[in-house]
Amino acid sequence: MSTECHCLLLLIWDVPVTCLRRLIKARNSTQLIADAARAMASASLLVLAAFLLVCVHLFRPTRGQPVALGDSFNFSLTQCPSGSELELQHILLNTPAVLVSSRDGTGSWNTSASYAERLEPSHSALVLTNINYNDGGLYEFTCGDEDVRIQLDVVVPIKFSVFENETVLLPCHAVTAEGDVKSVRWETGGQRVAAVNVTSKNITYKAGFDLRASVPSDWFSTGDFTLTLGPVRLQDRGDWTCYVQDKAEVVARLTVQKTRNETSTEQSGPLQVNEGMSQENGGQTACVAIAVVVALVLCAVAFGIGWWMRPRVCPPPPPPRAQREGAQEDVPLSSLNDGVQPNGLA
Repeated sequence: MSTECHCLLLLIWDVPVTCLRRLIKARNSTQLIADAARAMASASLLVLAAFLLVCVHLFRPTRGQPVALGDSFNFSLTQCPSGSELELQHILLNTPAVLVSSRDGTGSWNTSASYAERLEPSHSALVLTNINYNDGGLYEFTCGDEDVRIQLDVVVPIKFSVFENETVLLPCHAVTAEGDVKSVRWETGGQRVAAVNVTSKNITYKAGFDLRASVPSDWFSTGDFTLTLGPVRLQDRGDWTCYVQDKAEVVARLTVQKTRNETSTEQSGPLQVNEGMSQENGGQTACVAIAVVVALVLCAVAFGIGWWMRPRVCPPPPPPRAQREGAQEDVPLSSLNDGVQPNGLA
């Protein structure tokens, strides 16, 4: 857990404890108890809101994009004005962040020595060429007060070479038995070809591919999402990406030859990048879950304190025993006069 979340959790715990101590000391003061309870509720809500804001900032969505080993990747600068300062950092897990490149207000670039030979800055983009496996991970692009996080998933493309009108099998597998995988999809050229909803066991195909593309009918029991494509057309050349839970697991680079008699081939272009946004649900979901649990605990504590400190009305004490016995021996006057006649005769 991050330092910010840890400090907020300590603060959330300290607020009710402090209020509880005040309530215990002032148990006989009803007004002070009510004021302390209101203060406790207000402080808890403020702390809870701050906790949610920090968690949203720490686990804000990142732009997940696959890139093939050896290809190039463009960090777009179109939304950053030319006169603005910007900075690109590679955020690593166990070591400090690495400054990739920065630009000052005059337009002068300062690129790290380890990236100098592979980074090509321009007014519209930073192009990182010859991607290697260590280039994968999280990048933070800062322009003024705005920042964008980009997750690069470096994958090794599997190369396939087929002839036109043939059939090709593009492999992809995922574990479906544990229930963690909710969706699997195939994309090419930024277009979704096939989408599998694991929860509902429903498969949808893009128009034009519904008769040429398919996944095995037993995909749920085997975890096999291999895409069968055929007959292959010339326009099918390029990169086919299999996403499991929005993460690129397989990239198939397809080369299509026009006829068997021709020796020349139509080579595929660079990896097509999916511009969609992928959420880091674990972090946000975890933070939201913690916040909900904390809110429930605070409500329970407040209710318990309110019940424990409620005013108690004691019933009046019973009369003394002698008084009760005397009351039982008293005889009403009317009963004594029942046997007396008007003239004193019995």
